[in-house]
Parts: sequence; structure tokens; C-alpha cells
Amino acid sequence: SDALFVGRLTLSPVKMDGQPTAAAQAVWGLQIANYRLAILTRRVLNISAVFIVLALLNGLLQFLQVPSTSNLFVCGVGVVFALLVPCCGYMGAKNSDECLTCCFCGCNFISGCLGIFGFIGVAGILQCPSLEYDDDFQCIDDGTDTSSVIGLVIVLVVTQLLQVCLNCTAFWWGKELYDQLKLGHVIH
Repeated sequence: SDALFVGRLTLSPVKMDGQPTAAAQAVWGLQIANYRLAILTRRVLNISAVFIVLALLNGLLQFLQVPSTSNLFVCGVGVVFALLVPCCGYMGAKNSDECLTCCFCGCNFISGCLGIFGFIGVAGILQCPSLEYDDDFQCIDDGTDTSSVIGLVIVLVVTQLLQVCLNCTAFWWGKELYDQLKLGHVIH
């Protein structure tokens, strides 16, 4: 083969005008000729897969906390709803569907914004761990041990930060892919 490998880009010898051409990139079984589109598609598909795995793990952990038939139904419905947005990203990227890609990036934008508001709620817990206020909105210190609450707050902050980072990343990559699809580029 006369192909030249440059990083992740494969260049075939030359086109008719003497310029090298990019060979199709294999992304999740798709052959994508446009290098930029291949990168964006890979990113959206990968982050969608991460969200799918997280949704399934979350549903399983919630079920294992209270294993019962009724909780199985509740967890199952929760998993179905949690899978809607990542499936939009996955199917939008796989099928060059700008509507699904727009839904994916828009929902991740909203989720990221709500996650930032979650930080404000966590800051409120840090200000008053007892979560009790008097009529003047001054924290009431009832003398209870708040060490368990602080530990929970730390876990909430870390998971919330990871969730916001994932949502913002998914929004950014989804928006870039959406913009390319909106211009009329077809993934495969």
C-alpha cells in the first residue's frame, strides 16, 4: 500500500490535482471520510456510551439498595428515562440526525446548568449543616454532630462536579457535531 500514516490520519498517495486525500476513518463501524466529522462523531458516541453505562450502573445500585418487585419497576423506569438523552446522542451521531444531536446537546446544556445550581444548594448545606433556620434566616446550631453531613457533602460535591464536567463536555461536542450536520455534512 502507498498510504502514508500521519498520527491518526491516513493519507492516500494523491488526488487528480496532486493533493493528498484523507482515507475514511473507521468510527464505531462507520466509515467517515471527513476527518473532523470522524473526531466529533467518535467523541459524541464515546461520551454517550459513558452516560449509558452510568445510567445502567445507577439503576442497578438503586435496585440493590432495596431489592423488591416494586423497586425493580421504579428503577427500570428511571433507567429508561436516564437512557433517553445518551440514546439521542448515539443515534444522532450514528444516523447523521441533526434533530437528535440537537436534543442531545440541548439536554446536556440544561443538565449542566442545573448541576451548577446544585452547587449552590451544596453551598447552603455547608453554611448551615443542621439545615434549620430561625425567622431571620440565621442558622440554628442544635449541637448535633455534623461530621456525617460533611462527608456526604464532600461526596455530593465530587459527584456533582464530575456530572457537570461530563454534561458540559457532552454539550460542547454535541454542539460541534450538530453545527457540522446543520451545514449539510453527512457522517456516512
